[in-house]
Amino acid sequence: MELFLFTSALKDYLRIRRLWPWLALAGFCFGIAVLWLMMSTAPNLRDIYGQVSLSLPFKLVALAAAIFSTAIIGQEVEQKTIVYLVTRPVPRWKIILARYVAASLVVAMIAILSAFAVSLAVYKAGAFGNAIFWRDVLALTVGAFAYSGLFLLFSLFFNRAMIICLMFAFGWETIVPNLPGDAYYLSIFSYTSTIAAHPAESSGRDFLSFLSGQMGTNLLSTSSAWTAMFLLSCGTAILSAWWFSTFEYVPREDTE
Repeated sequence: MELFLFTSALKDYLRIRRLWPWLALAGFCFGIAVLWLMMSTAPNLRDIYGQVSLSLPFKLVALAAAIFSTAIIGQEVEQKTIVYLVTRPVPRWKIILARYVAASLVVAMIAILSAFAVSLAVYKAGAFGNAIFWRDVLALTVGAFAYSGLFLLFSLFFNRAMIICLMFAFGWETIVPNLPGDAYYLSIFSYTSTIAAHPAESSGRDFLSFLSGQMGTNLLSTSSAWTAMFLLSCGTAILSAWWFSTFEYVPREDTE
């Protein structure tokens, strides 16, 4: 039963109608990397990949998580199909956890594809030989589960949680890592970038450095980043499963 719940959700999330905008965004990441490479007079491939990767795929993972995770339950409520979901003879916690894992894997796939597009643009035939890309694969996968768990919880707590998730993904996650002091502890991006372990950039403090979160201080260790992301992902998933199993959800009547 658990496998059926997972595979059915995965098939739904992998429909081409859902995926083509993300494929287009991966192409956009490729184009930005090519443009940045062309604009550089003495290109440092490592720096270009590092900055574009942190600025685009590492932000795209948060955007994809906001879209897919809020659809796990929120879409059912708004489309008034929630009654068909909760009346199934299956424990609610199994339904929501299976959908959470499926959504997180699709989000990770989208982010990894975007990172590969950047690596391909910068390193061309040597894209798979880019060691930083493989660390990004781990970091983006961890980020997909962490963001999806947090945004799923938001979608259970708040009506129209998408607005809150987008503000967090593009406002909070852009500003907080660049703040002085210990604010970086409050940003998922700080933990995923620590796991990615990009080398220190040598291109100065420009706008792209701001987007890639490199204008602040980040003293996290890799082990603490892994631990924090594991606890966040598991904690939000378990809390979401308990919340969905405990409280009633009915179709919204203000979505017409």
